[in-house]
Amino acid sequence: SRFHHYLPIISPDGHLLAYGSDETGEIVVYVLELRADGSTSNPVAVRTRGLLANPGYAWSTDGATLFVGDEFQRLMKVAVSTRPRLALSAPTQVFDMNELRVAWWSVLPDGRFLVTRYTPAATRLNLELNWTEELKRMMRAAR
Repeated sequence: SRFHHYLPIISPDGHLLAYGSDETGEIVVYVLELRADGSTSNPVAVRTRGLLANPGYAWSTDGATLFVGDEFQRLMKVAVSTRPRLALSAPTQVFDMNELRVAWWSVLPDGRFLVTRYTPAATRLNLELNWTEELKRMMRAAR
């Protein structure tokens, strides 16, 4: 194909596939259903242009939601249903990555997000040992 397909990600239940494609001239994220007989549904486009960084898109643990970074540096969520046929909701904003200075994000199993943030230019390097203990302490304090 003269088009490129990017970053295929299978949903946790194995029934859906999200991927990026430039076949429209812009990068668009699509979802298609993987059927038991080996066939697939027609791809359905997420109604926002995708972003291939930060990591671009990811499934919720239950596979009912696809999170997509858009061209405006917002993290959007799209509800995905397969009955009676594959359908995607309109994207809604989760957070603004520019406003929060998010460089990278990942969906945790409980639905929260792990993010790394941009920081001002570093003038020194701090090496954090035992960072998992510090993270646990911070998590307890946040509850």
